Amino acid sequence: MGTLLKRKPAVFYILLFFMVFLAVSGLAGGISLTADPTGGLLKMPLSFLEGTPFKNYLLPGLFLLIVLGITSRTGHSLRLNRGTVRRV
Repeated sequence: MGTLLKRKPAVFYILLFFMVFLAVSGLAGGISLTADPTGGLLKMPLSFLEGTPFKNYLLPGLFLLIVLGITSRTGHSLRLNRGTVRRV
């Protein structure tokens, strides 16, 4: 017998969009900053880091990549696949 598909509310898709946007932004920014820790790829001068404990953009780039990029992408994937994975 067929199962009834439940429609998700519009807010679900809005939040999903923002999770994807956060993941893409985090991955793009994190990869750019770790590839060039001087900030040259994003045209960000090192003077932005004055008064911070960072000498270059490597650690902020890693944080952006791992915490915002990969974590958001994983959360998006898990949320999107929820209910479609069958337990054996």
